Amino acid sequence: MDKVRTEMRTQNLPCKLTEDEVARAARESAQAVKERLNVEGEKKEANAEFKQRLEFYSNVVNKKSDMVRTGIEWRDVEVEYRFNYELGTVRVIRTDTGECIEDRPMSPNERQMKMRV
Repeated sequence: MDKVRTEMRTQNLPCKLTEDEVARAARESAQAVKERLNVEGEKKEANAEFKQRLEFYSNVVNKKSDMVRTGIEWRDVEVEYRFNYELGTVRVIRTDTGECIEDRPMSPNERQMKMRV
């Protein structure tokens, strides 16, 4: 029986690089820097897009929550302005419900009747 036993194994140890290996490592490093900058740019674009999308949905949630809480939604509604020159008043009537939403005195500008041509 031998008193010495030998095994072959692999170990990670420092090795002196040749000039070609140093040059190749420099090129690969430069390429990696370029790729990293590209990825960082893509990340900024993606973050901006995600931020924009999140803001959109936050606005939707806020608007719908207000609608649920108040039972009201602001919409464009056609209204009729009724100028009564005898009384000197202006009435604003909703055409969808017939409700008078404003009844006020005419302004000096409104008191001037339009000329028919």
